Amino acid sequence: MAEKLGRRWITCDLGRFAIHTTRKRLLSIESVKPFVVQNLGKYERQAWQAAEFADPAQRASAQMRYRNFILQLYHATPIDGYTWVHGIKAGRLVHVGSVDAPIALGEVKAIVNEFWRVRGKDVGEHSNGVDILGWDFAFDLNETAKQMAADANIRLAFKKIPREVLEKKAVEQGDVSFYELAALDVSIQQTKRSVEVELQNFFLPPDDVPEDVRHAITHWSQWIDYWAVVN
Repeated sequence: MAEKLGRRWITCDLGRFAIHTTRKRLLSIESVKPFVVQNLGKYERQAWQAAEFADPAQRASAQMRYRNFILQLYHATPIDGYTWVHGIKAGRLVHVGSVDAPIALGEVKAIVNEFWRVRGKDVGEHSNGVDILGWDFAFDLNETAKQMAADANIRLAFKKIPREVLEKKAVEQGDVSFYELAALDVSIQQTKRSVEVELQNFFLPPDDVPEDVRHAITHWSQWIDYWAVVN
């Protein structure tokens, strides 16, 4: 109602389905103004980690149990003795990001540096690929970090840890999938008093999309239901 009346508004909710419903209703309003959905905390994930893995007397082992749990869901084999590389799957090394911090460029640089130390040790057959699993990722990380890794002859893939890992039923039923991050190609033209933003392409890893959906998409813009520039 506030949006329809042209008023400024802010809303909050703890339920993700309620948030998605509100977002959908807002998008159905003709000429809706740009808005952003913000996650103001990682409280749900932190509470889950504390309940499932925390041991005040053994903080390091709790972190290892958390990582091994994620690696198990990813069908990767844990490896020990390294700081930034935690497992291996199908010849690719695997890093598991922490619950309460996004994957940032500095973390990727540390993974890349450690990759070469791991490669010189006997941890099984592996290629020059690294899968980085994270709950959140820093803005513009996909393009910047992948270019940096390519310069070092390393093939990076960023995979999002899905919220379903928090749900015991989903874990027991095997309904947990890790999808690779998509990437947006944007052109920006700036003058003294204006900025022109043009979406030029949207890249989505095809292996993560059901075949019938892929065949139904005829243009990259069909993947995008909403975008906005918010200051």
